[in-house]
Amino acid sequence: MDSLTHLVLGAAIGEVVLGKKIGRRAMLWGAIADNIPDIIHFYFY
Repeated sequence: MDSLTHLVLGAAIGEVVLGKKIGRRAMLWGAIADNIPDIIHFYFY
C-alpha cells in the first residue's frame, strides 16, 4: 500500500477503535500507528 492509503486507513481504524474515548485525536494516533512500519523501513534502509 502507498503511504496515503496507510494514512487514511489508519485514521479510520483509530476513529472506530478509540473515537469515543479520545475524540478526534484517535484519527491522528491511528494514522501515526499505521505508518510506523513505513517509517521504520525508511529509517533502517
